[in-house]
Amino acid sequence: MRGGGKGNRKSADGSHHAKNTLPHDERLRDTANNDTATGVSRDDAADDTSTAAAPELTARKRAVFLAITLALPLLLLALLEVGLRVFDRSGGNPLVVEAPFGDGSYVIANPQVGVRWFGTANAPSARVEPFLLRKPEGALRVIALGESSTYGFPHPPTASFPRVLSDMLRDVQPGRVVEVINLGIPATNSWTLRDIAGEVLKLEPDMVLVYAGHNEYYGALGVASTAGGGAGSALVRATLALQRLRLGQLVQGIVSRLRGTAPGGVTEQSPVEGSPGEGSAAVATYMETIADQEPIELGDDTYVAGVRQFRSNLAATLSRFREAGVPVLVGSLTSNIRDQPPLASPANDLPGAAREVYESAMQRLQHAAVAGDSAALRDLFVRARDMDVVRFRAPSVFDTVVMDVAARQGAVYVPVRERFVQEASGGIPGSNLFTEHVHPDVRGQAILADEFASAIRNSGLLADAQWERRRSLDAYVQEMGITRFDSLLTAHTIRTVTSRWPFVPVADARDYRGTYEPVDMVDSLAFLASRGGVNWLSAKGMLADAFMQSGSPAAAAAEYAGIVREAPPMFEEPRRRYAEALLRSGQLNAAEKALADAQRIQPTPAAEILRAQLLLARGDTAGTVNALRDAVETWPDDAALHFQLSLAYALSGDMNLARSEALHVLRVRRDFPGLVEWLRTISPEQ
Repeated sequence: MRGGGKGNRKSADGSHHAKNTLPHDERLRDTANNDTATGVSRDDAADDTSTAAAPELTARKRAVFLAITLALPLLLLALLEVGLRVFDRSGGNPLVVEAPFGDGSYVIANPQVGVRWFGTANAPSARVEPFLLRKPEGALRVIALGESSTYGFPHPPTASFPRVLSDMLRDVQPGRVVEVINLGIPATNSWTLRDIAGEVLKLEPDMVLVYAGHNEYYGALGVASTAGGGAGSALVRATLALQRLRLGQLVQGIVSRLRGTAPGGVTEQSPVEGSPGEGSAAVATYMETIADQEPIELGDDTYVAGVRQFRSNLAATLSRFREAGVPVLVGSLTSNIRDQPPLASPANDLPGAAREVYESAMQRLQHAAVAGDSAALRDLFVRARDMDVVRFRAPSVFDTVVMDVAARQGAVYVPVRERFVQEASGGIPGSNLFTEHVHPDVRGQAILADEFASAIRNSGLLADAQWERRRSLDAYVQEMGITRFDSLLTAHTIRTVTSRWPFVPVADARDYRGTYEPVDMVDSLAFLASRGGVNWLSAKGMLADAFMQSGSPAAAAAEYAGIVREAPPMFEEPRRRYAEALLRSGQLNAAEKALADAQRIQPTPAAEILRAQLLLARGDTAGTVNALRDAVETWPDDAALHFQLSLAYALSGDMNLARSEALHVLRVRRDFPGLVEWLRTISPEQ
């Protein structure tokens, strides 16, 4: 060792000295002398030690003390956990929370539930669609689980396949309360399915639908994800279990704040979260921020780990539902194989790699009429997809996993991939069914819904359903109520995503939102909504109001139709405004139905005025007067009702009563709009 040995050092003259310079015997004598100097003899010290020594602990006492020592930290942690629960009764980050509107009987998907898997406050979550916490008696409650395709990205909520399925099930079960609750969460995978299964069961579903698998590698906690990816399955399960505790949530929150939230940009939910640097080339999509860009070769260790993860989690999820006696329908996976080239990675461009196989398939497609073997051609496109090292599309083996796990767990296999092959041109799914790589377009969403509906029918789960009442796909697409505004919002969202990696190399990525210039008011609102500057419902409402003010009630009614389709069930105003737009555009029957829906929620003076105007539009003047009389009795202090009654009396020819009602308005509200002019009109000439 350094310095010539342990405990020695070199003197200034070069000689070595021991750290203790006294010889061993002298040190012993010195110690004895020191004891004597203190007045304590060696014999006395020994006697004193023998009398003062503590009695030796028995093995039992040692075990007790050891147990207390070990238990004390656990006890302190338990007390801290209890304290956190006392001071925070929100339940941490549960799957659902009480809706911020209504009487407390409604719940919504928790906007912060994604923190459990992403560890950031701006994480994706399910759509905010209120439903009753307690399932209504006799109701059919279906819960849809999955990723962005189940969520309905990139479309408005009116076009998600769970929403379309609810239309179908209401048609075939008239008079029954039907709830299809969409709990699809973008950028998640089978870990989320497994984690929320117990909470889903507490919602009392009659059946559960699962369409998931495309995010298995890059979704939160996936094997190649930047959001907690790469950890072993046992560690992930332990982490998810700890997050059930308030202590775990506290630690996660601290870590999240220390490291900062994930980069903003496009999420498959908003799609923009107002990130710093928005409008610059630095704005990243969620796909960029969540994916490790290392290639995942077909059959390599990471690839196999993803397959294993999907199988294990899907089996555990379906087993949980099977044990609870809840039927599950799980779909095979479909994606764009014809018009989506392999995604951007140098590994895809190597000789014999995915791009070469894809280009070979495209060349054969141009001569498909001569080749005549569509199945072999489709297999070539599938091969190119499976070889794509950027795994945002599930490989073929996942369908084998779905089929096998469904059979083992007694679930219903839904042939989604097979149905899309049937619907696709030439049997090769492409851009006629998808918006980009995996997300179905509006017709594709309707096809998804129709295939799940067919599986429900074939399984016999709804034996009393009147399946002959199911309408055509075109009818359900029409019922989505997609307007130009909705189509533009979808287009802006797609262009934002596809202008960056993984659709183009990182070097070629551009910020679509930083350069696009809207062309008119509708486009401006759609662009703003795509950036996350305003939510979809608010933007639709602003646009509808603008159409009404500009004298375009039919266009306003089209926007209100989408609002009403998604507005919370306790909201009367959107339905009344929809009825007014329909009335102004001459759609009297539709207006009457919309108005009745509004009045069932909450009778209001404004709705009664609309009802009177509807009767007048039908030429029923007497009915108009009677309706307003009844309304005035219910709301005697409402000036608008008295003014409308004055107008109705005048139309019926009773000018005395018309003046009487107008004077009543003058007494209660002198500044009522148009009152002075109306009094001049109906007053007798001087």
